[in-house]
Amino acid sequence: MGSADEIPLAVPDGLAGIMATYGDPGYRPPGTVDIAWEAANMVTVRDLPLVGHKLYIHRLVAEPLRRALARCADAAESYQIHTIGCFAPRAMRGTNGLLLSTHTWGIAVDINPDQNKLVAPCEVDDPRRSGYDIPDEWIKAFVAEGWVWGGAFKHRFDPMHFQLASGY
Repeated sequence: MGSADEIPLAVPDGLAGIMATYGDPGYRPPGTVDIAWEAANMVTVRDLPLVGHKLYIHRLVAEPLRRALARCADAAESYQIHTIGCFAPRAMRGTNGLLLSTHTWGIAVDINPDQNKLVAPCEVDDPRRSGYDIPDEWIKAFVAEGWVWGGAFKHRFDPMHFQLASGY
């Protein structure tokens, strides 16, 4: 495929946009997806900046993730990625299984979850929103590449989380 096919033209919004852009993974509890969808869409990337191991991700987020991480490296911060995860077919935490996590599509990454804990529920004025260690320059780097930061979610604080989709 050419490079135009590898990068979404716009960040998809909402479930309909996610499905239209990334496809229907055919999720089946307790944590599997359709094997044909997985074979057509998921790739193993081994050479991401700042990541010392392979990462299994949706093919359409490989280059936006590479660019975001390159921006992070250019920010000259001493912050290090100790843990990064992506593909995890499951329901979104705190939704009683009603919504799929964006990790199901392989379009979200969690960076250093031990230091950047999910707090839910968590409203925008909650003082616990200061509890993360990802540098602001890194957050700006991801956002500049179209990623949505989970620390900006309105009703939950998920500072480890970056997803290439909005409104979901």
